[in-house]
Amino acid sequence: MKILVLYQDIDGGTKNATEAIVQKLKMLDPSVRYRIYKQPDAPRTNWLYYTRHLIWSIWDFWRTLQRERHVDVVYFTIFSAAIAKALSRQRNTPGFFHFHGNQEFVTSLQTEVRRSLLGKLYNHLLGSVVNRLQRFAFRHASVVCFVSEFAKKQFLHYQNLESLAEKTRVVPNGVNTQIFSPIPLSIRGRLRAKYGFNPKRDFLILFSGRIDEKKGIMQLVKALCYLPNSYKLIIVHPALRERQSFHHYNALVKVIRSSSLENRVRFVENPKNIATYYQITNCTILPSEREYFSLVILESFASGTIFLGTSVGFIPEFLSDVDQDLIITSTTPHELVKRIRWVSSLSQQKREAIIRRGMEKARGFTWQNAAWAILLELRAIQQQ
Repeated sequence: MKILVLYQDIDGGTKNATEAIVQKLKMLDPSVRYRIYKQPDAPRTNWLYYTRHLIWSIWDFWRTLQRERHVDVVYFTIFSAAIAKALSRQRNTPGFFHFHGNQEFVTSLQTEVRRSLLGKLYNHLLGSVVNRLQRFAFRHASVVCFVSEFAKKQFLHYQNLESLAEKTRVVPNGVNTQIFSPIPLSIRGRLRAKYGFNPKRDFLILFSGRIDEKKGIMQLVKALCYLPNSYKLIIVHPALRERQSFHHYNALVKVIRSSSLENRVRFVENPKNIATYYQITNCTILPSEREYFSLVILESFASGTIFLGTSVGFIPEFLSDVDQDLIITSTTPHELVKRIRWVSSLSQQKREAIIRRGMEKARGFTWQNAAWAILLELRAIQQQ
């Protein structure tokens, strides 16, 4: 069996998950041949670049599909690849659409603010076109795989595609516990000192994710104003490649400077050693308005670090089995302060019990399990 894998080189959860799954797939069945195409990313800083990139993305995937003569299954993670497949010589080849939830074209349209009437009108029209393209991509895929039941239900409802639910599957993402694992306290102290933090006095809070208004980073920065100076925030994020990311980053920097938080907030872009930041912090926090299946929750607990998150997507389902107090009920700065102080006041026994339960649950989500489930689906649609 030959499988063509199509995805984009956009730093984030979809890219990381795709590469981890494909790596495991290769190990599970060496007889399966994989042809992998990773489409280069390009900044989408305004509507013109955005439109050009959308058209180019479909054309580039179409060109790749046209070159392939013998393919048994096409595995893709973005809707522009699904559209290209439907228009190419591979239109009758079974297609596996792995939907991770963070489709960049849609999120860009929904979050970008336009001042002019013409800009707003164009934004509305382009948004309508993109939604139709997504429905087209869904209908032309043999199977659509979601990372959680929440993601599946929300997408089907939003796109009015509940009648096609039978073609959907749910396969949770995983975590690499060889990379994300706890470290001894002695090593943790040395690493803290190496990165410029006080090994014992500083209480380190980690945010890991895109610079996005809906991620709740602004509320987190404002919450820091109500905490002692020993509380410090590390913001680990992918490269800024979109207009709304630059805009929100500048807004964050403005608040940080006006609140004299320059020495207490640190931005870290695309670190190669991201696991180290989980290992040296006291807690990870994700005060997001919308998530489907955040890898952060698995990476944090697998690293032995407490995770706090809002009641969205997969987060409450995971945290309810660990400790209900880990769920953030409101993203106001005062509520975030309350949750952070609760973590800092935990006894060692209580903290260790929470981490132990979280680690046990996180270790049940492996890329091996995800890859097995996907391989079975790929074989099934290839035989249809």
